[in-house]
Amino acid sequence: MAEHEQTKLCLEEWAGEKKLVTAKFYFWSASSHHSQKSQRGLLRTILYQILRQCPELIQMAYHDQWIAMTSDGKVLKDSRDELLTVPALLNTLRKISTSTASDTKFCFFLDGLDEYDGRSADIIELIDILKSFPNVKTCVSSRPWNEFEDRFGNDSPWKLYMHDLTRDDIRLYVEDTLGKNSRFRQLQKEDRQCPNFVSNIVRDADGVFLWVFLVIRSLLDGLTNSDRIKGLQERVNETPKDLKDYFKSILFSTENRYRTQTARIFKVAINTKEELPLMAYWVIDQENPKYIFQCPAETPTEEILDSRLENMKRRLKVLSKGLLEASNVVPDSVDDRLFLFKIDFLHRTVKDYLQTPDAQSMLQSWSDDTFNFDWEICNAIGAVAKMAPRESFTPRKPI
Repeated sequence: MAEHEQTKLCLEEWAGEKKLVTAKFYFWSASSHHSQKSQRGLLRTILYQILRQCPELIQMAYHDQWIAMTSDGKVLKDSRDELLTVPALLNTLRKISTSTASDTKFCFFLDGLDEYDGRSADIIELIDILKSFPNVKTCVSSRPWNEFEDRFGNDSPWKLYMHDLTRDDIRLYVEDTLGKNSRFRQLQKEDRQCPNFVSNIVRDADGVFLWVFLVIRSLLDGLTNSDRIKGLQERVNETPKDLKDYFKSILFSTENRYRTQTARIFKVAINTKEELPLMAYWVIDQENPKYIFQCPAETPTEEILDSRLENMKRRLKVLSKGLLEASNVVPDSVDDRLFLFKIDFLHRTVKDYLQTPDAQSMLQSWSDDTFNFDWEICNAIGAVAKMAPRESFTPRKPI
């Protein structure tokens, strides 16, 4: 919403001849950085974005520090720490808002209030403070928790429910996807008792596109297996409405023989700092922590790489139950085959679930005691690097 063209037009109309400054922050409870789920992280991010857009305000916002910096070139560490407390950050934002009230308007977009790491009442109080500043608008979003409904919902004319806005798009997606399946069309013709899958899915989705995608994927699997109408209906009914319950049911359906490998790849996917290439997962799947030392420093043929990539794609589908996906690209070179197919979670909520204590406990119970994800990531990246053509690492001569 913050980047939508219509949003920008409406805000520019509201700002009139005054300068418009926008800032955004997204709470994320699964982040390893406390700043992404705290009040201080929110205020620092907003303040940083404001000063990036309006650097002329720095001298006013931090007048004493500006004088110190320009006179002796340094600011005491204790002073910096004091400036980063929640009260100090709020005071700086208030000072900016008040001093620019005659020529600037601000709009803050705050997403995921339900992922704030603290009491809901505290983040609600903070938003109320931000709203009280001169020339400030706030746009906040959250799951429909009672606390947020009571404060921002109920009969407010400014409240929007996503499921009211996405219903038509969901209907089009379901109609288009199922309508293209010849088996589904044939079933509809043959069985007069065929339920209205489209209406039922749209009704049960509550605006959650991911849930719809997962239901449709299950239905398509059933159609591939020539399921009857009864079987298809059972697939819809068996898909939990709560995504955490869905992910849990998916993982527990993993066959015992695969659970150790499943735990290995999920531990790597959760803990890697950046998305790893598919070939790195191929190395990890060899279950050889010394592979980097034993594999030859030579480039496999494209035929061999294609075979490994195809096999690992199939393995990922089995081991992750579709919760990990490879990027859909067409490789043009060996380098592309080695590095271009990035692996990521089907959706951010998958990673969120896998970082919960219950999921972590389950993965740990499936893991072998000798597995160390830090080493496995290093082992995989190093082995893939040894497969790369030498020219991939040859420094280019300056022009």
